[in-house]
Amino acid sequence: MKRSVALLVLVALAGCEGRDPMPADYPCRDAVASVASRTLACTGDDDLAEARADAFDRDYRCVDVDAENGPVEVYLHCSATIGASSCDAVKQMGDDLDAWFALSSSCASIIQRANGDPL
Repeated sequence: MKRSVALLVLVALAGCEGRDPMPADYPCRDAVASVASRTLACTGDDDLAEARADAFDRDYRCVDVDAENGPVEVYLHCSATIGASSCDAVKQMGDDLDAWFALSSSCASIIQRANGDPL
């Protein structure tokens, strides 16, 4: 499934001539959105989903990547893996964003700690 998502993204990107370039922080922001989305889907708690996104903004920062020329499937693997997390996994990871970002080794290429340290 993860490969299918990455392949669909690549096909979609390849077929879009004249499209706006993907923002350099898109893969990271997509991963953060996946954390919030899975939190909401599994808990039904809007405030908790927003709090986890806010925690990211406080404790982490995005690494800009060359999403247009780089390995898009690698950059988007982080968000795809997070987005595929079961509700049991969501409950287990809770507010531990390090645990969320440990689901895919690709997260380390798009996310770092707020002080600049790597994940």
